[in-house]
Parts: sequence; C-alpha cells; structure tokens
Amino acid sequence: MPDARTRSTTKAVIEWIVFGALVALGICFFCGLIVPSVHGYWRTRSKTMVPARLSSVELVKGGRTGRKTMVANYEYDFGGRTYRGDRISLWGYTRPFHREFDLALRRDAKIRVYVDPATPSYSVYDREFRLWPFAGAVLMVLGTVGMGTYGLRWCWKHRNLAAA
Repeated sequence: MPDARTRSTTKAVIEWIVFGALVALGICFFCGLIVPSVHGYWRTRSKTMVPARLSSVELVKGGRTGRKTMVANYEYDFGGRTYRGDRISLWGYTRPFHREFDLALRRDAKIRVYVDPATPSYSVYDREFRLWPFAGAVLMVLGTVGMGTYGLRWCWKHRNLAAA
C-alpha cells in the first residue's frame, strides 16, 4: 500500500499535467483560431481584388454539430497565371454567402476575391474583420491559459508543502 508521500507526489504530478494541458490547450486555440484569421487579414491588407469564376458551390453538413457550412471553389487570373481558391471567409462565416454564390454560379457571373499580391495563390472572398468570433476565440485562449497558469503557479507555490 502506498504511503502518504507517494500519494501526494502522484497528486502533484497529476496537477502539473492537468494545468499544463490547460495551457497547451489555450496555445492550440490561439494557433488554430486566431493566428490563421489574423494572418489572412494581414496578407490581404493591400485589398487587391480580382474577378473569379465559381466552379462549384454547395452546402455541407458539419461533422458532430450538424451545422451547415458552404464550400465553394473558384478560379481567378493574377499576373498572367490561373489560380484556384476555396477560402470564403477568414472567420469561418460562410453560410450567409450561399444564396449569392449559388446565384452567381447559375448565372455564370463572376465574384470578386481578395488576393495576396506576394503569394497570389492565397485568396479569400470575405476579409471583413468580425469582432465576435475574434472576441470569443480570445476569451477561450485567455480562459484556458489563465486557468492553467494559475494552477501551475499554485502547484509551484505548494510544491514544498507536499514534501513536508
């Protein structure tokens, strides 16, 4: 049977792992939710727009949530070369554009996409900054990193008490 010291050491290790995982989760939220959107917004800051021809538009049901999102593919010319793109919105906000895209596809009309002049293969239809998805992601990051950091600080502060 393990003694009290072994139990307290095991408990301390588990606490370090749990709080460290919270910090890691917050970093993953930051890298997965905030960085790509802000980076895409920055890449298209020159607001260079080109006409694009839609090749497909469809509403797809999401995995676990069952929420529908729009998937579209388009082609555009930039600098004498043809590129393909599928980014609709920097913030994952695609469904409101379905009616407009479906109509443009049926009428063979062109849409206008923002292109990164330095890397023309990067394009996006809607580069508008959306406060609520950004604020929600920031709150998730701050919440998880904050709880994890507070817990790690608590573990560090109480590390010698378990040994006593």
